[in-house]
Amino acid sequence: MKRKLFILGLAVLVMGTLTACGDDSQTLENGNKLETKGNCIATECIKQISYENTVEEINEIIGFEGELIDEEYNSYYWELSEDTGIEVTYYSGENGTISLEIDRDVLANKNVDFSRYDELEAQMDEGITYDEFITYIGNVEGTLTEKSSLITRYTWVAEDGAYLNATFSNNSGNCTFVGGRI
Repeated sequence: MKRKLFILGLAVLVMGTLTACGDDSQTLENGNKLETKGNCIATECIKQISYENTVEEINEIIGFEGELIDEEYNSYYWELSEDTGIEVTYYSGENGTISLEIDRDVLANKNVDFSRYDELEAQMDEGITYDEFITYIGNVEGTLTEKSSLITRYTWVAEDGAYLNATFSNNSGNCTFVGGRI
């Protein structure tokens, strides 16, 4: 009987190790690790949440209940780690605005290249889509930092701390605003 329990315990330990059970962190594309208290790290959770999701649906996606932080604007916050979180604000409607809260330093990527920013800025007047936009900054995918029924916003951060935030219209697909420090 003791031998069977030992073998069962050993099997559980091995399976836990092989499946990474209990690992509460994930690695970003840039190699940085993010911790999480939920089912996903903040940069992945925001991708899974739709502006049409209810608070209850978001609780299921993230893995725990969000905290109501502003009754007037119907805002909820899910703290996924000491440094990251997701905020969803419903204002007066059913659709939410989803925002990622994260330290930009964590997003720094050696492949982000802002040397063609002047060309990018000139292209803005003609209209530029996300796929066209990234060709001007090193073909690096942006980190999704905000989305709603109207817009989607991404952030790019270079190793030296320079960054750009770009907002794209969900209707036209074109970039409508760029801001940052380069």
